This record gives sequence, C-alpha cells and structure tokens, in this order.
Amino acid sequence: MIDDLCKPTQGSLGKCFSLEVIMHVSLTPELESRIKAKVKTGMYNNASEVIREALRFMETHEDWVHEIKLARLREQLKVGTNQLDNGNGIAIESKVALEAFFDEIKR
Repeated sequence: MIDDLCKPTQGSLGKCFSLEVIMHVSLTPELESRIKAKVKTGMYNNASEVIREALRFMETHEDWVHEIKLARLREQLKVGTNQLDNGNGIAIESKVALEAFFDEIKR
C-alpha cells in the first residue's frame, strides 16, 4: 500500500496527499561520496535532488546510451569475427568441450 511509504505533508493528519515516496537505497562508498560531492558544490540541496537529476538524465538519454552500448557490442563482435576469419578460433565438438571452455573462461 503506497500510503505506508508516503511521507505525510504538514497538516495532512497522517494521510498521504503527496506523491513523494520514501525509499531506502544501498550505495557503494564511491557512489555515496560522489553524491555528497555534488551536494557540496551547492548545485543540489540534498542527495534526493542528485538522484532525481541522474534519473531524469538517464531517461532523457536512454536511446543514446543504448546506441553507445550497441556500437560497443558491434565492435567486439567485429574483433571476434576477424579472429575467426584469421583462423584464431577454437573448434568445439561437444557439449562437454563447450562446458569446459566456459569453465576455463570463468577462472
């Protein structure tokens, strides 16, 4: 129930009229320090503003980020196909050999 998560506004008698939801998020120490640094610049009043701005940026640039990731994947695939064309591939003849190959990669 969203009422249990809402931050009641002043004079709301405990009812939630605001769409502001309280959410607790775990961050790495690096991300926490980056957020604190953004607030310290004075451009943001608090960590919530930094997170909201970052989420808006992600949403606005989602297609652009997708295209960058796709281009990077295409580059990696091109390297792999070039290696295969040059005879640098590994022939895998069975499921057992494939599993052994993946086990070796994981190490």
